[in-house]
Amino acid sequence: MKKIKNILGIIISVLFVLTLIVGIFKVSTQFVRISSLDTKETIIYVIGLAFAGYMAFFLNVLLHEAGHLLFGLICGYSFLLYRIGSLVFVKLKDKIELKRHSIRGTGGQCIMLPEKYSEDDYPYLLYNLGGVIVNYFLAIVFWLIFINRPSGGNLAQGVFYVFCFSTAFIALYLGIINTIPLGKYGLQNDGQNVWDIMHDKDSKHAFYHMLMSGRAQLQDKSYESHQEKDFFVDSDLNINNTLNYGRAVDYRNYLMQNGRTEDAKIWSEKIDNAQNIPDMYKHAYQNQILIEEISQGLPKDELSFNIDKKYLQRLEQDKRNIQANTLLSIYWLLIEDNRKLAKKYSKRVKKYAKNYLVPCEAKSYLQFLDQSWKTFEYKNIKIGI
Repeated sequence: MKKIKNILGIIISVLFVLTLIVGIFKVSTQFVRISSLDTKETIIYVIGLAFAGYMAFFLNVLLHEAGHLLFGLICGYSFLLYRIGSLVFVKLKDKIELKRHSIRGTGGQCIMLPEKYSEDDYPYLLYNLGGVIVNYFLAIVFWLIFINRPSGGNLAQGVFYVFCFSTAFIALYLGIINTIPLGKYGLQNDGQNVWDIMHDKDSKHAFYHMLMSGRAQLQDKSYESHQEKDFFVDSDLNINNTLNYGRAVDYRNYLMQNGRTEDAKIWSEKIDNAQNIPDMYKHAYQNQILIEEISQGLPKDELSFNIDKKYLQRLEQDKRNIQANTLLSIYWLLIEDNRKLAKKYSKRVKKYAKNYLVPCEAKSYLQFLDQSWKTFEYKNIKIGI
C-alpha cells in the first residue's frame, strides 16, 4: 500500500510538471517564433520563461502562507511565525526578528496563536483554509488576465503571459492538493487538518496545543519547565492521525525528559503502532528514539529501529537538519567507532545550534552529543584504549 501511495504521488507530480511545461511552451510560442530568434535572444527568452515559472511558484507559496496570516488575524489570532523557504520572521519578546530555518519538503509555514480562545472553542476553519482561499483567488485573477492576452507580441509580453499562466495553473494545483484531505496518502495538508478537527475532539485539542506550544519552544522553554497538564493526553487517545500523533510524541518526550521512563515506554509502544502517519513525522520520532538509545550506549542489535544503508542515506539528504546530524554523529562515534565522521557531523550540529530557531531543541541535541562523547570515552577507558 505504501509503495502504491508513493507511486501515485510521483505520477501526480510528474503529470503536473509535464502539463505546466507543455503549457509554458505553447504560450511562449504564441508570442514569439523561436526559430526567428538568434542565439542570444533565444537564451534570454528561455531564461526569462524559467524565471517567470519560478516566480509564479514563489508568489503562490508566499501568498498561500500570507492567507493563513490574514485569516488568522481576521479570526483574532496573534502572530508568531511566518516562513518562506528558510527565511523566518518570528515574534520574540514583543518584537519581530529575522532568522533562518528550513523544513525539508515544505516551502513555507505560518503559525498564529489562538491565545484568546480555549482548546474547546476556537475558530479553525478560516485559519486552516486561508491559504487555499488565496490560491483560488490567484488562480481566478491570473487566469482572467491570461485569457485576455493579445494574439501576438514581443519577448517581454511572452514572459509576462507565461508568468500569468503559470501562476494560475500552480495556484489551482496548490489549492486542490491543500483542500482535499490527503492524510491517507502521507500528506497532512490544510484540508486534512480541518477534516480531523471536525470529526475528532482530541484532534481539535491537539491542533490548539500544537500552535500554543510553538511559542513556548521559541521562548526556549524545555519539556522540564512545563507542567504535565500542558502535555497530558488520555491513554485511549486515537493516534492514527497526525495531529494526535504529534501530541502523543510530545507527551512521551515530556515523560522521558522528566525521568518517567516506564510511562514513556507505554506511549512509545502506542506510537510505534500508529497508522496513516506521514513519513516525515515517523522519521523524526524514530530519529529521536535512536539518539536517546545510542547516546546511552546501546549496541546496534538492541536498537528499536534498524539503521541500514538506506536509513543513513536519508539522514545524509537532510544536511541542514540538526536532528539528523546529531544522529549521524553519535551513530558513527558509538556504533561504528569512526571519530573522524563523528566530528564532521558534530561540527554541523554546533554550527546550526548557534542560531537555531528553537533554542531548547538545540540545547537538547548538544547535550546528547556531549553525553555520547562521554560514553565513548568511558568505553575506551573500560577496555584499556
